[in-house]
Amino acid sequence: MVDRYGEIIRWVNSRDYRDYAKDIFNRGADPWLIAFASVHQLTVVTLEKSEPQSRKDVKIPDVCIGFGVTCIDTFEMLRSLGVHFHATFEMNRVYKQTS
Repeated sequence: MVDRYGEIIRWVNSRDYRDYAKDIFNRGADPWLIAFASVHQLTVVTLEKSEPQSRKDVKIPDVCIGFGVTCIDTFEMLRSLGVHFHATFEMNRVYKQTS
């Protein structure tokens, strides 16, 4: 996994991201997360959206694409797990107004 982490860092550093974006990404947990998922053939779940033209932020989905790691958002994860939410509403609730 350490080797894959190094590959990810080198990959990010070889791209046209701004230096501060590379630094923030490289110091965080994201490269470790992607390396772990890559080595163990797991799926990464994130709220980030791919922005391949962005230079100010290194986005998790873009790095995942670069390393062939499946990356989905939270809603895709919930759907794939078969999670369903049921809401109930009280239609006749009376609210007291305060003055």
